[in-house]
Amino acid sequence: MNTIQRNKKPITTPSAEAIKAGYSDRSELIWLALDSRNFGGIESHVEQLAQAIKNRGYRVCVVFLCDYFFGEQGAHPLLRKLAQHNIEYRLLNGSVKQLWQTLKQQNPTAVHTHGYKAGILLRAMSTLLGITCVSTYHSGETKRGKMALYDWLDRQTARLASSVFAVSTPILKQIPSPARFAANFINLNKVIRSQGKQIAFVGRLSFEKAPERLLVLARQLPEQTFHIYGDGPLKNQLIAQAPNNVKFHGACSDMENVWSQIGLLIMPSRAEGLPMAALEAMARGIAIVATRVGELPRLISHGQNGWLIDETLFNEPNLDSHPSPLKLSVEHWLTQNEVQRKQMQSQCELRIRACFNAEIEVTTLLRAYGIKPLC
Repeated sequence: MNTIQRNKKPITTPSAEAIKAGYSDRSELIWLALDSRNFGGIESHVEQLAQAIKNRGYRVCVVFLCDYFFGEQGAHPLLRKLAQHNIEYRLLNGSVKQLWQTLKQQNPTAVHTHGYKAGILLRAMSTLLGITCVSTYHSGETKRGKMALYDWLDRQTARLASSVFAVSTPILKQIPSPARFAANFINLNKVIRSQGKQIAFVGRLSFEKAPERLLVLARQLPEQTFHIYGDGPLKNQLIAQAPNNVKFHGACSDMENVWSQIGLLIMPSRAEGLPMAALEAMARGIAIVATRVGELPRLISHGQNGWLIDETLFNEPNLDSHPSPLKLSVEHWLTQNEVQRKQMQSQCELRIRACFNAEIEVTTLLRAYGIKPLC
């Protein structure tokens, strides 16, 4: 195992050479680049994409622009997942100089950026070096302050990429250059149907995710227990306001054990793209109650594999004193018998296999990288 040193040479997975040896003699190397401190939707997407590319027989390397944990092995939740899948990664020190030198040295066939920082830097660098650069845009919420400037620059420099994708139609409309819709997806190997019974929220505790709406629901169904998995700026406020039947679990680095406990997922968001949590849940047969925002209507067929609720129903004043728009759907799920519940689980799984399978989407991305898919 390599010795880890802070802010010096790029850190690579200890098994990098062994990983390389497992590939065919093909010369292609694909970078998946991001700047990341925590595990969220982008990180989950990158994990799924890296697996899908590797499964096709290509060498893939996940490049972290900055090692915020100073080389502690496994400190970032995604590192452990990449190691489990035997996927190569590199941890850089955050400097533009090191990123440029590493890009020149490795000279990948294609660079695929995720997030504004990786996009802004690597689109420019790849253009100068003649390297194919593909960018996926994951975020559509309105930014403020310094982040608004970065967001504007990120979108204005999209034209430097060879191909541009967005994970939802609203995000697609915000990009001022040619771009295509590309759905999030999931690898279905080793995915096991959940037998869980929990009613849960999984996601960032932030304004656009509207986790406070779960608290209203919990007050109106006091005999049920509700679970919140995630962290974010609203955490302390939510804990202070939550009734006793809401349990907070914080951010979970190993969601596999969490999904097996969940039976119904609540997604009361004000805005969404196509959340990876929704795909992860439905692939395991977990029904979803969600607001009709973003690309969720592409995923959820009302009454068949979940329930959709108009987001405008939450705009009424004094919502606490009225039945939650979520309540009827949750009660419907609670009254299902075993046969009905298994039918809904099957519909969830079928939807993912038919429309959000990694095998379908990765072919499009490989072509964008300038690589002819092997299969």
